[in-house]
Amino acid sequence: MKVDVHGLTLKYGDAVAVSDLDLAVNEGESLVLLGQSGCGKTSTMRCIAGLETPASAVITIGDQTVFDSGRGINRAPNKRNVGMVFQSYAIWPHMTVFENVAFPLKMKGRKKAEINEAVHETLELVGLDHLAERGASLLSGGQMQRVALARSLAMQPSVLLLDEPLSNLDARLRHRLRMELRELQLRLKLTSLYVTHDQDEALALADRIALMQAGRIVQIGEPHEIYANPKSASIAEFLGVDNVIPVTPEDTTCVQLTATGQKLSVEPYEAAETLRLCVRAEDVLLAAGGTGDVNALPGTIVSFAFQGSTVAYRVRVGDGLELDAVQMKSAGPLFGMNDAVTVSLPARAMRVLPAEVAA
Repeated sequence: MKVDVHGLTLKYGDAVAVSDLDLAVNEGESLVLLGQSGCGKTSTMRCIAGLETPASAVITIGDQTVFDSGRGINRAPNKRNVGMVFQSYAIWPHMTVFENVAFPLKMKGRKKAEINEAVHETLELVGLDHLAERGASLLSGGQMQRVALARSLAMQPSVLLLDEPLSNLDARLRHRLRMELRELQLRLKLTSLYVTHDQDEALALADRIALMQAGRIVQIGEPHEIYANPKSASIAEFLGVDNVIPVTPEDTTCVQLTATGQKLSVEPYEAAETLRLCVRAEDVLLAAGGTGDVNALPGTIVSFAFQGSTVAYRVRVGDGLELDAVQMKSAGPLFGMNDAVTVSLPARAMRVLPAEVAA
């Protein structure tokens, strides 16, 4: 079912956690709320679930209004038909896997045969049917999170809410479960809202990403749009852009590096009070000799790190300015400490952006 949030404001005392937020999650869509800790993403989710009471908002799930501050509507969490999967597994260690998944169905008064069928079907979905009678305390972290997911899915919720459910797992398992979650969401056409601070997780799981800063959504769009066209330098930096450099405008296709005075040719950009040049490390090109390119800068290698198929470099290009560069191991010569290099910054790879999105 579709989820609509209008004018959501949440306060803790005098502190505003979420400010006049509008959000729509389409039916069958996976929308990811992405942002740093404290930006309001979990608070937004908790308001939808009914675990927080907003100062003002209208929240609907499907055709049911579950909260309306103006009309005094505030349906209890158990009346909203939402499933939640938390960062902590929140499963009962004294119960078996089957009993954990069956518990919410028993609370709803479902018949025994119906519960048995629903639990086994759901455990099969998450790959745990063979462990139905195992004690939950004997499971691995990944298995516990699958149980928590199965418990929510068994309820056939109108919307599935996931609050950083993979953050307690090691990197290899997190990657595997991320792919399993995406496969489940696509197969079941689940309406889901996923909260994370991990940009890779967001890009992998989302149909759309809503990026939050300071209690408000500053950009929303499909993953490839957000990745390629961040609206501000702070968003670009959060999305993994390594080089965010203060610049001074010369004209609409030229900027000056504030730290060194060097001029660079860039793609046309919009004027703003404070500008930053943003370029990803993999787009910074290194060469042993001069290139003759207008955007070629002399530099010196100050550090490097071998990363398997790639090598990461830190390059000093002037007093007070260092750039990160990543090169494929096979792309050219390997450089060492204090090697002189030419740094090329292709205009097509650079974005000149305002430091922040205007409020």
